[in-house]
Amino acid sequence: MQLWALPAHGLIIEPFAGSACYSLRHHEKQVFLVEKNPGLVALWKFLIGSTPKQIRSLPLIRLDQEVADLHLSDPGAEMLIRYWLARGCASDPPTQPNAWMVKHAKKYPGCFWGVTIRERIARQVEAIRHWQIIEGDYEDSPDVEATWFIDPPYQEAGTSYKCGADEIQFETLAKFCRSCRGQVLVCENQGATWLPFVPFAITKGTRKSSQEVLWSAKQ
Repeated sequence: MQLWALPAHGLIIEPFAGSACYSLRHHEKQVFLVEKNPGLVALWKFLIGSTPKQIRSLPLIRLDQEVADLHLSDPGAEMLIRYWLARGCASDPPTQPNAWMVKHAKKYPGCFWGVTIRERIARQVEAIRHWQIIEGDYEDSPDVEATWFIDPPYQEAGTSYKCGADEIQFETLAKFCRSCRGQVLVCENQGATWLPFVPFAITKGTRKSSQEVLWSAKQ
């Protein structure tokens, strides 16, 4: 990661939390997540409040089972397992192992819910105990000086998310980004024009590559 993209403040705010990719790279900072998707909020609340023992006690799932068969009492735990039953879910995650997991789970145990993933999360979960998350829109973020990592559903490619791009007024979001105090990093996909983005990186997906673009500011 480029030096200018490292957090310049002790507080990181992600107004579109999602998988909190930037915060996880800098987990030792104070982190404040804002997420509109209630399922993701439940997931993060579960992880933030869990101990390694609680993670290790989560049940595994057979390839012919549904998550409902596990009789989990915490919706966040249920969402955690569901997101590991497939790869790269944009919409609601599956309720049972999808065809890709059924085919590849034994060959790639580090990609799907199982002993390997459960243990990895158990070893790491205490590193985010100090994080905070609220359920809300990006405008519910605290008005404080911080490092802002703003990674919304992309204007053109982000319409399939549960809380997707079709719910966003991008002119309003652009004004919000410009108003954030501190270091501001905004991600998008090639072709977006709601801020003066510049090419940043090429990411490789399972089927094609994508040109990522970035707008940054320090105020």
